[in-house]
Amino acid sequence: MDANDIFYALNDIKDEYIFHAMNVNRRRAITMRRMLIAAVVVILTVVCAFTVYSANREVDRQEQDPLEPVRESLSHLADADYTLDLEVIEVEMDPFKKSKVLDTWRTTVKERGWNPSTFYVISGEYYIEYDNALTDARSGHYIVWYFLEEDDSGAWVIYDTMISYYSAVYDGAETES
Repeated sequence: MDANDIFYALNDIKDEYIFHAMNVNRRRAITMRRMLIAAVVVILTVVCAFTVYSANREVDRQEQDPLEPVRESLSHLADADYTLDLEVIEVEMDPFKKSKVLDTWRTTVKERGWNPSTFYVISGEYYIEYDNALTDARSGHYIVWYFLEEDDSGAWVIYDTMISYYSAVYDGAETES
């Protein structure tokens, strides 16, 4: 077969077949373009939704105060049946105690998996009066150190506490008994 035979064979193809083939290719191109646009819209929607979710989670995380679980813990103590009176004197972060705990308890910190950037020591100072008919606990002035860490959801978790008892009569002086 030579070039002339091919040329005459192509001339014998009816025009309607050529137009039909061109139309099919055009429809295929339009369908592919529509599918591509739909895919881009879906991807952009997912990216925007994830961005909004991440931004809201970060705002929630910033709004959560690490002092709040300590205040909540002290309010539960105040609501207990054996508590007659509770006066919260101060709740604050204690960076000195944090560095001391991280230095002193290196192995414990590693074992518990505490991350120094999300680990806090919060001190809660209060005066409590117990109903001695219901408990043997001593009324008086206490300082409690709460060890908190922020978990993956952004919530603050109290892992441990350490308590110090001061004089039975709170007069503002910190004399240990």
